[in-house]
Amino acid sequence: MTSETVENGTSGKTPNNLGRDGFILLIGLAICTASILIGTQSIDLLILTLILFPIIFAFLFGLVANLGLKFVDKTEQTSQLSAELVRILVILLIIKYGLLIGTQIEDLFGYGPALIFQELGNLGTVFFGMPFALLALRMRREAIGATFSIGREPNIAIIADRYGISSREGLGVLGVYIMGSLIGSVFFSVFPTLISQLGWFSLEALSMACGVGSASMTAACSSALTIQHPEQAESVNFLAGASNLFSNFLGFYVCILLAIPLSEFLYRKLSPLTKSKATSAAETTLPSDRTGADAEGVLPVRSFSWVSTLTLLLASTLLCVASEFLYGGRDVNQISVTATALFLVGGASLLLKIWFPRFDAIVGASILSIIFSLCLKPTGFSADLDGISILAIATPVLAFSGLALTRSDFVQVRSVGYKLAIVSIIVFSGTYVLSAVIANTIIGFTAQ
Repeated sequence: MTSETVENGTSGKTPNNLGRDGFILLIGLAICTASILIGTQSIDLLILTLILFPIIFAFLFGLVANLGLKFVDKTEQTSQLSAELVRILVILLIIKYGLLIGTQIEDLFGYGPALIFQELGNLGTVFFGMPFALLALRMRREAIGATFSIGREPNIAIIADRYGISSREGLGVLGVYIMGSLIGSVFFSVFPTLISQLGWFSLEALSMACGVGSASMTAACSSALTIQHPEQAESVNFLAGASNLFSNFLGFYVCILLAIPLSEFLYRKLSPLTKSKATSAAETTLPSDRTGADAEGVLPVRSFSWVSTLTLLLASTLLCVASEFLYGGRDVNQISVTATALFLVGGASLLLKIWFPRFDAIVGASILSIIFSLCLKPTGFSADLDGISILAIATPVLAFSGLALTRSDFVQVRSVGYKLAIVSIIVFSGTYVLSAVIANTIIGFTAQ
């Protein structure tokens, strides 16, 4: 087995891989540097202002670099390594949120009711998305898969188990998943700032609404709000992280117990208004040329040994440190303590995933980081866990997200069609707005 395919040995690294991996890491660093130096730009749009943050530029530059590398990299090695780096960096994001929650655990109980009940805002994907998909776009049963959630990995598993991934519902959830991977983080770095300018919701409610169950989307959302409201950055990140933690725990059950039944109910009520006899017979299956591999849309990722994984974790941590310095961080002691915490908890989470494949690295990283932070409280070191900002981690996440897209991803984007692209925007908007409405209402009642 050549070095171009799989790493399985003790080290799993060849000189070719080392050189290529180092080159890709340098490209990621260059993208982060350029994006941060460009800074925040704004465009006036009538009564609102479109704010473009470094994380948006990072994704766009990563996408452009990816398209350029496609001409010289026929093996998709760039996309495969970038996908692994995104996975590791997302775990670092989760850890950062966990460390933040651990240092402010007492404040969590004060917002408890709002944080818990705003999870029902996830049903906004159904309330907003399903009527639009059926009545405006004339979609069929793919609307169920597309609108019952924001379409991340656990949601794909739910649809695959209940309907089959090659079903119409499977097409719907995969379409939203692909669009979320492409534009989800970019959307959540723009939309919340537009909503914030309307003045309808408190900043606390908008921060809680950021916890949509996706670490990269949550980070993009909270980072945008912290740039818009720098004086309340710590509170924004805390509430967004806590909300995302609740989403990871409760969101799965909200989808199974509430979202799927509600989607089926609305479909039964609304579909007769649009259904034609010609389309009714074609609802249960996809075209015959849709293969299983196609349906799952799984990236053929290079296999990484534990040594390779820890090496990439170290490189990812150092990249976050570099981003923090580029953003203006200068407290070397705090940055060192935070980087050490990220590496230790990240290493434990990733190794547990390698040794015990059923272990959920995201949930494990959340729990371990909170415990780690609580254990440091008596020592006084917990005050130094804010050395690396959410934004400093989110920037490389977006950069490598652009680099991680494969040729098949671009093909699948064309295949899902404009309807699923539009529905994805409605779904993302719906879950954010309804979560903000619920959180804002409960905060208003508890404040009286």
